[in-house]
Amino acid sequence: EYISADLGQDELEFNNPVHRLLLYEALDHIYDEGFRSERYFLNHPDPTISRMTADIVSGGYRLSRRNKEEITREEERLHELVPYLMIKFKLHILKEEMNGIMQSLSSPDMKNDTSKAMDAMQRYKELGEIMKEIAKRAGERVLI
Repeated sequence: EYISADLGQDELEFNNPVHRLLLYEALDHIYDEGFRSERYFLNHPDPTISRMTADIVSGGYRLSRRNKEEITREEERLHELVPYLMIKFKLHILKEEMNGIMQSLSSPDMKNDTSKAMDAMQRYKELGEIMKEIAKRAGERVLI
């Protein structure tokens, strides 16, 4: 619920359709009595989803006792980790968009259309300001 609400607040969604589907289906069943997301998605009729779930669940590694204890501590801290990771995710999205703007500025269309180029530079500046605000929440410094 937190992830969905946080993304919705900023009018964001996952680019990957499988990730979107996972989130939507988890939300659809979140209040179902006895719902176990791991079991549900492992047995999902869509083989892509069941395969992805199996990869996530298996991890491919055996954890030592110490590492298992560390994961347990992280699970207990989800209320701290999820908001932090959401901020990191949003910063990543902003960086990607800013990189796209920089690439578009070097295109011939932009070079020939000053108005378009100015709009793109303005958008880049706005994204930089947004990034600074989000980075403050994450306790990071952003160099633009």
